[in-house]
Amino acid sequence: MVFCVGFVAACTDDTPDPVVEEATGELGHGVFRWRCVDGSDSTCGTGVFPTTVALGSRFDLTFMGSALPDEVGIPALESVSPSRLDADASALVALRSGDVSVLATAGGYGVDFVSLWILPVDGLIVGEYDSSIPEPCDDIDHDEACDGSGGVVNDASVELVVGEVTELRARAMGRGYDLAGALPYSWESLTPTLLEIVRASGRSARVEVRGKGTVRLSVKAGDYEEIFEYEVQESSPEPDDTTGGTMDGSGSDTGSGSGTGSDTGSGSDTGSGSDTGSGSDTGTGSDTGAGSDTGTGTTTGGM
Repeated sequence: MVFCVGFVAACTDDTPDPVVEEATGELGHGVFRWRCVDGSDSTCGTGVFPTTVALGSRFDLTFMGSALPDEVGIPALESVSPSRLDADASALVALRSGDVSVLATAGGYGVDFVSLWILPVDGLIVGEYDSSIPEPCDDIDHDEACDGSGGVVNDASVELVVGEVTELRARAMGRGYDLAGALPYSWESLTPTLLEIVRASGRSARVEVRGKGTVRLSVKAGDYEEIFEYEVQESSPEPDDTTGGTMDGSGSDTGSGSGTGSDTGSGSDTGSGSDTGSGSDTGTGSDTGAGSDTGTGTTTGGM
């Protein structure tokens, strides 16, 4: 049986299963599924249902009951502690730190529940984004906000090179845990003459390095701000095509109008070396003399 939800236009047996973040309820009567409300939530695309949520963040949940009696009706969700987790018009909002449970109810009864831990953001990880990694996406259409990578920045090292554009991505942390939920992010270069923010969207930013030196970058997630410092590296010099044995009369296909090579010397089709500046097949051979093709060659060096 094929099961499709969200904005999927049609279902066929060839429809790939979307990457979802879900967990079985504590009572085992159904499955809770996490839904990202925008691309600043690093959860979607990881395939892992989170248990730690950022204070001030927004997210959504759905519940799918299993083997429930028909008379209980369609389950609804409610927060056991509305002062900590409550719903606005479009999502659940983490209002206060602490443990909270979300209860699935139907027919006036509690069907199942899931527990979450709301924590304030106390750290950020910023790393380079690798666009070569395939990006599965959740079944929600985020209008290009859902990149599906999950924002898992495993390598916090950032290498900035003069003249290059680098894609950066931030990840919110709390007490050493990854924090789920959508947060407002902002990016600011504190050294704009050296580092320019070309584009910023949620937890992603594209920066261009304009000069060498120490650059400072401010990243905010909700009310938390952290400043990062990086040493800019010089760009690598371009390879010099006039060095390394080319175009100098020695080596293959090198030089023109210099040295001694084929079609030179005394005699027709003789000279010193057929593949190098001076090499094998050299000396004066038969059929030599003052030939008409003498003088300094015009196609010198090796072939």
